[in-house]
Amino acid sequence: MHLMISRVEGIGDVCLTLPAVGYIKQLLPDCKISMLVSPYSQAVARACAWLDEVVVLQPGQSVDEIATFLSGLDISHFVHVTANKTLSKAAKRAKIPNRSGLAGRYYHLFSCTQLVWMSRAKSGLHEAYFNLLLLVKSLKAAEPSFEELKTHMVSWSGFRPAPKPSPGQMQVILHPYSRGHGREWPIHRYAELAHLLVKQHIRPVIGGTQADAQLFESEKSLFPVESQLVFGQDTLDGYIQRIAQANALVASGTGPLHIASVMGQHCVGLFPPRKVVHSKRWGCLTPASRNLELPDFCNRDCSNTECACMNAISANSVADALTDLLRPSH
Repeated sequence: MHLMISRVEGIGDVCLTLPAVGYIKQLLPDCKISMLVSPYSQAVARACAWLDEVVVLQPGQSVDEIATFLSGLDISHFVHVTANKTLSKAAKRAKIPNRSGLAGRYYHLFSCTQLVWMSRAKSGLHEAYFNLLLLVKSLKAAEPSFEELKTHMVSWSGFRPAPKPSPGQMQVILHPYSRGHGREWPIHRYAELAHLLVKQHIRPVIGGTQADAQLFESEKSLFPVESQLVFGQDTLDGYIQRIAQANALVASGTGPLHIASVMGQHCVGLFPPRKVVHSKRWGCLTPASRNLELPDFCNRDCSNTECACMNAISANSVADALTDLLRPSH
């Protein structure tokens, strides 16, 4: 049996599919499991110990080109965790025997051999649990409970490297920008937190892409001089290593937060109490993590970079969460 999981999306989406890979590997140890990913997120998939193969989908390929490629991989089961019309057609054209996808995507009606009657938007489930159920229903396997997922989140993710802080001064990575993938905690709040960390003899490490560095330039004066700026210095592999070697990470619901969470790193996730993007769907699930979010549901019209609910999360509350996580008992 060769299971191909299609997850051609961002870093966080891939991270929150990895626990399903580990769970299936425990059930079917002889099953070859591959994941189809985008070039951008391949380093995350390659960090999973349970994946036998990572296949990178190159952009711009036609249905026929993808079908020809897939037909040479001897795939018996193809699960569209990412719903994609082109891939759906290609998997059918490649004559993969078992093809599963969500019933809510009309093109799956014509291209899949099995439909899974679940709705990502309406389920109310955490993304990691939704992905797990989609896969096990596709394989007609036993369904674990959400509590089991939370208990085994790190081991099922099989994420390498495991956290191992570097010796010397404690470091906390602050990842302030989301590239539009999550509601951002205001940059002045990160600056307030950085000053609180310095008072506790913890070095703030401010991370992100080279493009983020340009955004940060006008805000740099808000931060203590003890801060270490690492924008654009790492490949994704290198940033994964940096996260593993830090003592903790703070971010909104972005890819680096999910990397920290599935590897079992100490992390604090910051979320708005808003449908689709709240912590119930995207929050960290591991014991080494905390999610901060206002208690009352919000429908105000705001944006990813200008969100009153995110601004209302105080730097002191984040510092307190970090203090709790970094106690020796954790």
